[in-house]
Amino acid sequence: MVFEWLIPKDKEFYGFFEEQAKIVVVASEKLSEILENYSKGKTEIYAGEMKDIEHKADEIAEKIYIKTATSFMTPIDTERIIGLNKELDNIVDMIEKFISMCNVYELTGIDDYILKFGNLLKDTSIIIQKNVSYLRDAEKNKENIKKLNEEIREKERKGDEIYKAAMKELFKSKDAIHIIKMRDIYDTLEDAMDACRDVADEISDIITKLA
Repeated sequence: MVFEWLIPKDKEFYGFFEEQAKIVVVASEKLSEILENYSKGKTEIYAGEMKDIEHKADEIAEKIYIKTATSFMTPIDTERIIGLNKELDNIVDMIEKFISMCNVYELTGIDDYILKFGNLLKDTSIIIQKNVSYLRDAEKNKENIKKLNEEIREKERKGDEIYKAAMKELFKSKDAIHIIKMRDIYDTLEDAMDACRDVADEISDIITKLA
């Protein structure tokens, strides 16, 4: 666009994304706390706590959508803003969905595969938060962003390994109801890790646009 460089771009998006990434960390840390101290009798309490966190994430996502619709110039391509917003929100949605399943399915205990997923999500969310913070000066931080994106993708690949091992073990069971419940649970945790990878992909697209 002619004279585009003369038009001030709204930088408030960076603050929103940083808030959203912080909520991702809060959700994953709460997940880890729940898994470490899991009690079947408290699943309804866990579900309520995570729902509150998910509502906060939705509020930030809504602010970003509104800001995108009302901004004349954005610091990042509009499509990428919407994409990054969606995937960050998806991580929290999947964590909340898992905790809700624990309540609905009356999950009696947490196995090693779920614990591994929980630790992996917490570690990955911290990397995501750091990477999102680099977007304020993406041009300067391109190499750091690329490095962290690869770390996120590596974490997602580890998630795939955990999922495959969990499913292999699960299908040794002869209890059909147990298989259905646990498959849903493992699928949801893998979906959360997939959303982490999708965040990295969105961030990659952002810095590619700067090339």
